[in-house]
Amino acid sequence: MYASHNCRDCSRPVEYFRFYFAYTHGMAFGFPTIERRHFVVTCKRCRRNVPSGREEFPFQSVAVECLLCGELRRYLPSEVFLGWPDQLVTRQQRVGGK
Repeated sequence: MYASHNCRDCSRPVEYFRFYFAYTHGMAFGFPTIERRHFVVTCKRCRRNVPSGREEFPFQSVAVECLLCGELRRYLPSEVFLGWPDQLVTRQQRVGGK
């Protein structure tokens, strides 16, 4: 339950110390930030995760334009999944102003 340490000057034990480093996403003011996942597709040309632009799961095919290579393609609902867009795509979105 409590993890002890060898410091003789400290009188209280370190409680749940390992959970402080369990957050792998960004931290803001010491608290983990919650990043919302999006419905994304994997571009068939450049193999990067691109946001589909949908708020809900699509039940019909969707047309998505890749922000990196500019290719417009149709994707089946089985190719749409919940995830994070690729880092290069989000950077291009911010620079391009889309």
